[in-house]
Amino acid sequence: MPASASLYHRHRFPAEVIAHAVRLYLRFALSFRDVEELLAERGVRVSYETVRRWVTKFGAHYADKLRRHEVRRGRTWHLDEMATRVGGQLCWLWRAIDEHGQTLDVLLQEHRDTAAAERFFRRLLAATDGVPPERITTDKLGSYAAAMTHLPEMQSVEHVQVRSVMRCNNRVEQAHQPTRVRERVMRRFKSVVSAQRFLDAFSRVCNLLRPGRHRLSAAAYRGTMQERVATWREVADYAPPETTRSRTPSLAAFPLRFADVNVTVPRRVSCRNMRAPCAGRRCAPRVQRAAAGRSDVCESRSAGIAPGPG
Repeated sequence: MPASASLYHRHRFPAEVIAHAVRLYLRFALSFRDVEELLAERGVRVSYETVRRWVTKFGAHYADKLRRHEVRRGRTWHLDEMATRVGGQLCWLWRAIDEHGQTLDVLLQEHRDTAAAERFFRRLLAATDGVPPERITTDKLGSYAAAMTHLPEMQSVEHVQVRSVMRCNNRVEQAHQPTRVRERVMRRFKSVVSAQRFLDAFSRVCNLLRPGRHRLSAAAYRGTMQERVATWREVADYAPPETTRSRTPSLAAFPLRFADVNVTVPRRVSCRNMRAPCAGRRCAPRVQRAAAGRSDVCESRSAGIAPGPG
């Protein structure tokens, strides 16, 4: 039996539906009931509790496969820890990202002492096959420097310390924001085990499906997202919609595609195209009016409509 068949074996819904539900929950700030409603719009009747079980089971599997797909790892690590409450208890979420903004790893711990920092460093080195970075950037928490002296791989790494204010290590501070948003949606984390399981999958999905839109043009962003959605399908390991043999509801009628052209409506359009008076505003750019031999008077005035303010 192939690995994909064993993973989705004895599930009533096809892998296509399961992977789409998990992607919706991990990529967007949605609750389980929100995902249930979105699936119902596509004809998939499933309870929110089933969506929760899917995320619990398949989220960890997808995170492991996505970790193996991440080939570009930077040589500079930015480390920081943020306070959060898990089940009413104060915990610390340790995070490491590279200079490209990609999350290397996250670890939820009850302390931020030297032992906790050393545990996080060992986890990072295991994720990078024992290859240390050239430089790490942290705040002035003494646990980082003390833990580096206990690890031979980290003793030759340049350690840059910044002041413990938000703007000095802004790259990793901004990386905490998506977690804060999800924390509010989930009404805080309930247990350390479930929170760690969610954060592992959440960080890997964000690395894949959040390519940094502010650094890309519109055409480059669409092309990048096409490639990354294809990578997600490869990670989820399900057949294309046309080859899926199942009588259960499928998403074949609603494939995930990104538009090749910009279909947004321009801000200034003709009143005739909008089929409504423009209330005295100019209904075409100045160049188009000049080419058409029109005056600056709006077309709606010639129809006897009183101009509005502005």
